[in-house]
Amino acid sequence: MTHMAKEAVFNSAHPMFSAIDFLNLSYQHINELFIGFEHLSLSDEKKKRSTMICEALLACVRAEEVIFFPEVKKFLKEKGLLSAIIMEHSIVKYLVAEIENLDADSVIYDIKIKVLNEKVKQVTREKQNKLFPKIISCAKVDLWRLGADLSVKFHE
Repeated sequence: MTHMAKEAVFNSAHPMFSAIDFLNLSYQHINELFIGFEHLSLSDEKKKRSTMICEALLACVRAEEVIFFPEVKKFLKEKGLLSAIIMEHSIVKYLVAEIENLDADSVIYDIKIKVLNEKVKQVTREKQNKLFPKIISCAKVDLWRLGADLSVKFHE
């Protein structure tokens, strides 16, 4: 852990995680929100839960695109995987926008949420199985400092 990251731990109101741990916890939280959606039947409950899902997703995507990806990109030799993930983020943001503009009692509302859930699972697996191992093996990325930066951005 760098001196700067240690300082962030002791001066931060947010718990300290490495960037990868922080993102994995975020993905787990989002997955739990999706699971909770599946058990709802009332339109108001569905709308409230989908709003929570969309807000959590957008906060995570924003933190990755503004903080994590630019830093990681400096050290990755092969940039194609990162470009593909950024493109997948565009699809996620498009689906979020569609869901936000639908009524919860719409015939396709549950379908859109299911499609978004599947897309998020697929992108998450890609990050966890392909991107994160490359970042860890690189050893040049300060994952603790990035974790602190992500935590601050995520909670803005």
